[in-house]
Amino acid sequence: MKSKIIYCVITIISLGLTTFLSAEGDAGYAGAFLRMGLGARPKALGNAFTAVVSGTYAGYYNPGAIPRTEYSELAFNYSVLALDRRFNHIGLSIPLRPKAKAGEKAGFQAGLHLSWIHAGVDNIDGRDSNGKHIGTFSHSENAFIFGFALQPHSIISVGLTAKVLYSRFPGVTKEDEALTSKGLGFDLGILVTPLPGLSAGVAIKELRSKYTWNTESVWERGTSTYDHFPTIFRAGIAYKTLSDNLLFSADFEKNEKQSAKVHVGVEYSIMNALSLRGGMNHNEPAFGFGYLFKVWKLDSILDYAYIYDEIAPTGEHVISWAFRL
Repeated sequence: MKSKIIYCVITIISLGLTTFLSAEGDAGYAGAFLRMGLGARPKALGNAFTAVVSGTYAGYYNPGAIPRTEYSELAFNYSVLALDRRFNHIGLSIPLRPKAKAGEKAGFQAGLHLSWIHAGVDNIDGRDSNGKHIGTFSHSENAFIFGFALQPHSIISVGLTAKVLYSRFPGVTKEDEALTSKGLGFDLGILVTPLPGLSAGVAIKELRSKYTWNTESVWERGTSTYDHFPTIFRAGIAYKTLSDNLLFSADFEKNEKQSAKVHVGVEYSIMNALSLRGGMNHNEPAFGFGYLFKVWKLDSILDYAYIYDEIAPTGEHVISWAFRL
């Protein structure tokens, strides 16, 4: 029993130190994997994406942008991370454009968003108080996101996403089974486009997000505990110029537990096929590119980003592949 308690404690401590570390300590509080950013294009722009309209990623950065996309889009993301970490995503966005009958006014434009974010860390070296190796551990987290948004006016749209959260520590209980926790959280977002090429957005993320842990299966005096995710406030602005070939974006981010962050990014598109990007994710530089081409008669966008990491031994590589349906 004693070894099991040590097993659990060391696993949790190890995760707090190594899972999804980034500048300014995104780790240290529950839900770190949802504060990393998502997608090669947004990450190459320094995560300055709250006011940028982009189908699959809108449900993550700002639900209010979901109805603004021109195409249904299916996207896949894969991140190459140091320290045996993994981070992957699959998402689908669908704009809803109701058609008006003759003599009638069309209904509100709307949009749907579905996605799954998976993160984890493997090969955690567990040791007891004497330094003896007692096993190799792992941990995983998942967020299943469901979003819906409306555009009641041509210049404003509002959206909501709900997140089903699931965290798992395998082999921790007395019967060597997994210790798991589930939770539910929400994001709210607004996007406004007051002038051609100019957009602004506000998002409040991780409302009521938390994990509920019951450790009675780990030791005799186990209890129920709660790990609350810090609520995040984001505000952003984006501007497109030069016939929509040049994009500037900037975000301000603050959560209730950590210091404020500033994100900035710039993107230049060449011939509507190749896009070059650069940004600053607070104090972490990032850059990348995107290429638009046809696959099975579908428009396909392959994106890459590299993000410098102050803490991990190597930076983060992100590859995204999206299909317009």
